[in-house]
Amino acid sequence: NTERAILDERDIRSESTGRYQVHSVTAINLKPTTTHYFTILSGANVYDNNGVVYSVSTGKQLPEGGRKERSIGGTVLLENGEPARGVLVILTMDGAQPLSALSKDSEEYLIPLTNLRALDLGTYYTPLDTDSIDVAFTDGKISSTVRTLFKNSGNIPSITLGRQYDFTVENVETTPIASPSSSFTRPKGSKSTIQKNP
Repeated sequence: NTERAILDERDIRSESTGRYQVHSVTAINLKPTTTHYFTILSGANVYDNNGVVYSVSTGKQLPEGGRKERSIGGTVLLENGEPARGVLVILTMDGAQPLSALSKDSEEYLIPLTNLRALDLGTYYTPLDTDSIDVAFTDGKISSTVRTLFKNSGNIPSITLGRQYDFTVENVETTPIASPSSSFTRPKGSKSTIQKNP
């Protein structure tokens, strides 16, 4: 067994250790069809799943090439319009493995789908245009969610942290719904629904 430490992606790029609310780690050169065990180190804290070490299994090696290049991306902003840097973006869809990325300093995020696999990791997953996609955003303090259809996922509008979006809604009438914890408005003729938490 080989032990190695893997740093946050931002620490690798900057060649220095930073302090973050959320982390993203990429493990490369892992053996296929193998169970790998890991613990999480954050500052002076060690997280070992209460003594039951975390584990993840890799799938078999699949043939490369021949798949259509496709990515999902966009921009994420703070309420004041400033770039939301270092936001963790997690993409999920039924039947496929989850994927993640961090927003860059320019507030942009990009999640390639070329090597997207099915949940069992045994085959590549090819989404249908009508498949729903859920994308979660968090900076560790403020979160947002987006729901869209795969056919529209190549052009997700800018996201503001703290708001919830549903881009599967089309040509709906204005229907404000108020509650003590949220406000909900469907703009007439809009293709999105935005829910803003106070």
